[in-house]
Amino acid sequence: MKNYDYGYGFKPISAWGYVGRAILWSIPVIGWLILLCKAIGAKNRNVRNYARSFFCALLLAIIVAVVCAAVAVVLDLVGVIDVPGILEAVGIDPAIWPL
Repeated sequence: MKNYDYGYGFKPISAWGYVGRAILWSIPVIGWLILLCKAIGAKNRNVRNYARSFFCALLLAIIVAVVCAAVAVVLDLVGVIDVPGILEAVGIDPAIWPL
């Protein structure tokens, strides 16, 4: 196998490197801070781009969760769905629902 010289900052990430970084960056708060640091200042361009894509996916997931929660609140206010009843059916205390 040839030993390629990818130049400064262009070394590819291994498959286990992707897995390890994904696990690390999935840790709340600490992992997210490390993710931000890597997305802004990683010297390896591949790590920096992967961190940026992971950050964008994280933001997209947060936006989708907020929209889903807002839709649930609106549908509960309108009377289309019974959120406390659904929570009780799945075994969650309905007292956590704000309305």
